[in-house]
Amino acid sequence: MKKPNPVFACLVGLSALFLLAACTDNGTGIFAGIETETALSESYIPDASSPTGVVLFGSNLYVAAGNIYTKPLEGSSNWTVFSPSQIYSGWHIKKQNGVKWYEDKSGNVINCSGIATDGTRLYLEFTVVEGNHDGDSRGLWTWTEGATAGTEILDASGTRINAQGLFAPIKAFATDPSAIFVQAGVPNSSGGFTSYSLYQVPSSGYALDSTATTPALAQSIVDVTTDGTTYWFATSSAVYESASAGSLAATFSPAPSSSTIEGIYAVRGTIYLSSRDDEIYRFTIGTSTAWANHGSYRQSGSNTLPNIHGMIAANSYSTAVPMLLVGSTTHGYFEMILPDDGAEPTLGYLKQPNASSPSTISDVTNYDTNVYNSVVRRFYCINNGTTTDVYAAGIPYSSTYGGLWKLTAATGKWDRE
Repeated sequence: MKKPNPVFACLVGLSALFLLAACTDNGTGIFAGIETETALSESYIPDASSPTGVVLFGSNLYVAAGNIYTKPLEGSSNWTVFSPSQIYSGWHIKKQNGVKWYEDKSGNVINCSGIATDGTRLYLEFTVVEGNHDGDSRGLWTWTEGATAGTEILDASGTRINAQGLFAPIKAFATDPSAIFVQAGVPNSSGGFTSYSLYQVPSSGYALDSTATTPALAQSIVDVTTDGTTYWFATSSAVYESASAGSLAATFSPAPSSSTIEGIYAVRGTIYLSSRDDEIYRFTIGTSTAWANHGSYRQSGSNTLPNIHGMIAANSYSTAVPMLLVGSTTHGYFEMILPDDGAEPTLGYLKQPNASSPSTISDVTNYDTNVYNSVVRRFYCINNGTTTDVYAAGIPYSSTYGGLWKLTAATGKWDRE
């Protein structure tokens, strides 16, 4: 059984559990006892981290997990901790007691809280998580492979974006996002936010268009999905629809009442919502007028579904049956066969992977040893040129593990990344 890495004592509370990861020092020590470290490699993404993005940029994987980790897609190389000085010269890596983290030039601990790519540029969101400016945005930056410095994307007036979320929705079974969005918050006097606006990130240039989502949102976006034509933006209690990425004039869509939305996913003519009220909701695109409650899709013999998180579509192992994967807050994830466009899923089929066809796994012992012991927050798909592998981002909580896991499509087995 693997043990979680120690968590840096200064980072307390939920933000530490979700966002802490590792790095090394390339500058003068700021705190007593902090040492200079030259080895920037890690065998695995730390258990104490909760990855917020996995992308393939060029021939390398990049993971936002507090720090940025990178390694070649092919081969068995260790992860390298990406130096933030490649983005901004005043940022650097620090290390103490084996834990690595990023600091800005004022000594604040900063995290890479979001990552996305359009294939040409890497987009990175940074946030202060510990220090005199806790919670402050450090903006949205772009970086191209091999560059020694990044470029900050500013708003239309030339001001830093108060970035509070980076989203790159990918159509089900596709590999690249059709648009990338950044959420900007309007701060209030109590340290929170009065409202939020969503902007499309430019694919060229370094300034946001002045057009944002309308109306301004009272709650932050938690997830975004697309069917390749239309976009749906979910807050914790509402869903907004936009006919195109360019216009971003969102129309309020009906949302289930008495639920707290965790994830939204469009696939095969249907939108699925996962929620904290132990239910999955379903809405047929272009037909439904209200969300259908699908708690009855829970595993046979189970009275409730545990609180559930993000979703993704992937093919089952060997038989290539399209399936919906739903992250769980207790153990691993659930899966069910996806019906044809707009059709009703099979009742009672949402279940833990069990290696009985069809399933995404080939070995139940392998699954139980690895992902079953992780709270799965989000999924990411990476195409390796032949097949599409699934990555699961965990949350370190109680006796469960964070970090990153990979389901290799060719073998149907999960491995720690």
